[in-house]
Amino acid sequence: LLLNRYDGMLFHVFVILFTMSPTAESQALVVYQSQPFLSEFHKQAKTFTVCDSEIHIFQNWEHTGIAGVVWEAAEVTIHHFTHNPHLIQGKRVLELGSGTGLVSIALKLLGAGEVIATDRNMSLHILERNIRENSADVIPLALDWTDPSTQTLDSPPEVIIGSDVVYIEDIFEDLITTLEKIATKSTEIYFCSKIRYPRDLKFYRMLSQRFETTKLLSIEDKRIVFYHIKKRAPPN
Repeated sequence: LLLNRYDGMLFHVFVILFTMSPTAESQALVVYQSQPFLSEFHKQAKTFTVCDSEIHIFQNWEHTGIAGVVWEAAEVTIHHFTHNPHLIQGKRVLELGSGTGLVSIALKLLGAGEVIATDRNMSLHILERNIRENSADVIPLALDWTDPSTQTLDSPPEVIIGSDVVYIEDIFEDLITTLEKIATKSTEIYFCSKIRYPRDLKFYRMLSQRFETTKLLSIEDKRIVFYHIKKRAPPN
């Protein structure tokens, strides 16, 4: 049982953590005390506007858990690239932990070249549905940070995006190893995270030992940080 604060409101949750063979249930966040902000997660659909185009996102909190809803860091990520589209325009972009697919769909509207939205097999159904229903030119792909056999790409991405993918300490090392495998020294990596627990900052400390990390943005009242990350050059 965890006692946590979310945007100034207190709530209780039971969290079922990942196991070595994660199932749909292992992603679920089961809420036992209702709070108004949680109603956003229970909405079946949400609409976002990017480049004067509407993106309609289907959500499924009950069956897909954390991968089935839009988190605040995703909206911050889209806002950043809306104001800095040159960072992704015409480039091959890969998103880790795409969830509903909102960020990948938005980046395609902002002018990204090939966009690959990745998540674990168990979460692909909601990702594929949102890509299909928005007629988005986005490629869904199963990629599991804990399974190296899923991490082979036809060509390396020029940009890697991660929005609110830092929350389970047991797989921090897997995520960093995945980045090491799929990124080249020229790949630009951008991670946006809501800092809910001290362990979330631990991830960025671990990452900074093997990657160059620069904090581009910090929204103090929302506890959201946005990082630019680059692979370190190998030592001489």
